[in-house]
Amino acid sequence: MKLMTRNFDNVPVKTQGYTVYAISTTRPQRFRDIRTLYLFAPTFEMQIEFNKTKDSRKFMGNMTSELKQRASSIEDWVASNSNKNICLLCWEAGIESCHRRLVAETIKQAGEKVGVTVMLDAG
Repeated sequence: MKLMTRNFDNVPVKTQGYTVYAISTTRPQRFRDIRTLYLFAPTFEMQIEFNKTKDSRKFMGNMTSELKQRASSIEDWVASNSNKNICLLCWEAGIESCHRRLVAETIKQAGEKVGVTVMLDAG
């Protein structure tokens, strides 16, 4: 699997040949035609809490817990997309402060468990 992560403002032209998904609870109007992959999105409750508090440490902790709960489904998703090129998009500009980093790490770990090599282009 080739996995690319970007924010909505930094989508490279080279996404041709990639299946593009949002992994956020909302998306910009110009991306209204792409599907949201809720398997990797925060819950609406988590997003609302973050929007109110701006506590990124708590949000990332909650997202880590949520991804762990979804581990079996994530492994199934990775196995069924093993030969695909996937681009995951969300809002945050920097990957270190965004759940894209957690999602990418989770996908790589799931790939190791199910025998799928995940080539990552994180940004």
